[in-house]
Parts: sequence; C-alpha cells; structure tokens
Amino acid sequence: MDRNTIRDWLGLKHNVIILFTVILVLGMGEELWIQFVPKYLEALGASVLIIAIYGSLKELLDAVYQYPGGWLADR
Repeated sequence: MDRNTIRDWLGLKHNVIILFTVILVLGMGEELWIQFVPKYLEALGASVLIIAIYGSLKELLDAVYQYPGGWLADR
C-alpha cells in the first residue's frame, strides 16, 4: 500500500497526521528525562527518603491531575 492509500483508508487528513506526529515526539521527549531525576537528586545529596517522597508525590499528582482535566474535557 502506498502512503495515500493508507491515509485514505484511515480517513486522516494531512494536518492530523502532522499533529499526531508532533504530539508523539513531544510526549516521548517529555518523559525521557524523568527516569534520571532520582539519580540527579542522589548526586545532589538527597537522602533516600527525599527521593521516595519525590517519587510518591509525582505519582500522586499525576493521578490527581487527571480528574480536573477530564472534567474540563467533558464540559
């Protein structure tokens, strides 16, 4: 299948494909550095407790932010 046939089959317009690609690249780039933050905090001299609090707060905020975002999206 050539590119136009796939795009037509999926029903995607050119600008939607570009938008999807940009969102995908930005999302991946945004998450790449997160795995290094605990090591960076350790290099700065943070204790294991501080690093654990950082990880817990990050996960908690990631979970809590989804509710207002979903509410706003449904309005």
